[in-house]
Amino acid sequence: MDLQHALKNLIENGTNIEYFDNGYVIQINKEIKVFEEGKKTLKKLPQTQQNKLLLQARGGGLEPKKKYKNNLKIKLKMSAMRAF
Repeated sequence: MDLQHALKNLIENGTNIEYFDNGYVIQINKEIKVFEEGKKTLKKLPQTQQNKLLLQARGGGLEPKKKYKNNLKIKLKMSAMRAF
């Protein structure tokens, strides 16, 4: 059985699979495991890393919040300087 056939069987059995840059996030019941390309086994991640990968797989949450706040402060300072 190849990887594609195995993934198809998992999806049909109600397993949630989401793709990200380097592999798959597989959710079986409440457990989330990650299969990365180039690795041979699934690995279980801590909750914070699971959340990060799920956000990345869904296309959001790629930049930290602090960076955004700093950019906002810089833009506000620049606009204040332009006003004078």
